[in-house]
Amino acid sequence: MPPTTTTAPSPSSSVYTVTGKISSFGGSHDSGVAPKETLALYTNIRARWLDQPIFNPHYCAMRWNYAAITRALGVSRGDALAWLRKQEVMVSVDGRTVACIPVDYGPSRSTGRIIDVGPKVLGVLGIETDDVVTVTLSDACILLE
Repeated sequence: MPPTTTTAPSPSSSVYTVTGKISSFGGSHDSGVAPKETLALYTNIRARWLDQPIFNPHYCAMRWNYAAITRALGVSRGDALAWLRKQEVMVSVDGRTVACIPVDYGPSRSTGRIIDVGPKVLGVLGIETDDVVTVTLSDACILLE
């Protein structure tokens, strides 16, 4: 199922909603990431470290459009990434919602998925990889590729 945009960002709207498939990533058991692979938004943190208790288990990755965010905010790329790290991404299914923090870029377009989340997010939502969720970004400035 391809992602479906239900509310497109516009000057009059500050909410962006997209529906599509989900998957999980990160943590010591994630064989899909290289042992030394770091996160796009935190280059000093490895993806395999995300299951350590010092990290918020409600994290996510989406295909952020860094250039569009930089232009919309009128700031440098570094400042745009710092701004993005402070945003909340709401992931919902069947009346359950989890607020996630952006930490990485992904998932790969080839997967057909719209968002990767920490494994604990799947557990809280009671879903599995490739289930369909609705993702809401509260600021239309968070444009996706």
